[in-house]
Amino acid sequence: MNETGRTKMVHETGRWIAVILVTVALHFAWEMAQGSLFRPIQSMPFWRATAWCARATAGDLVITTIAFSAAAIFGGPHWPLITRRLS
Repeated sequence: MNETGRTKMVHETGRWIAVILVTVALHFAWEMAQGSLFRPIQSMPFWRATAWCARATAGDLVITTIAFSAAAIFGGPHWPLITRRLS
């Protein structure tokens, strides 16, 4: 692999890492924000409620992974996070 290919791979990897981190942060923030609407969480200690929200975030990430995979498969060349190689 030449230097240009290696640089491109690192750039693509960095882009995927950024997408994953933003996705995790947004899902966790969403779970924490809506957590106060549920009675069981209101009576829990902070760290236990945070663990509950982290578990819900993991479930959200499974759903997101399925949705992203379907979009990548069926979106073809229009999916922005996949670069198609012509060779």
